Amino acid sequence: MVGPFGTKDVETLKVKWVEKIDKFIIEGEKIENIFELDPDFAVMTNKRLIFLDKKIDIANVTGHELIFIKYDKIDSVAIEKLVGVFKFNKAVIYCGGHKHLIKFAKEEDTISFIKAISVKIN
Repeated sequence: MVGPFGTKDVETLKVKWVEKIDKFIIEGEKIENIFELDPDFAVMTNKRLIFLDKKIDIANVTGHELIFIKYDKIDSVAIEKLVGVFKFNKAVIYCGGHKHLIKFAKEEDTISFIKAISVKIN
């Protein structure tokens, strides 16, 4: 099934990511959309954006940081495209001087995400 912005049905994806998502949902918060990333997830609720950000430390060990951003704290969003590559599969979130890169598995999910987040931050 396809959800409101071209993503899979929210309930289908919620089942897949329930253990990671539900323990972070606060009172009065509702999941509105879930996007599959490469290889994790991004969640849009009625209050904030939640996603995994991969970081590499100096010992070349990959770590993860779960990011929570209120929509009113997002300065702008962009789509990143590598030169010579015809796929737009990375969204960039600019927030308080920080740049967060979100890599999607599919180009259409990147575009759907940008449309959905743009509505929230305007």
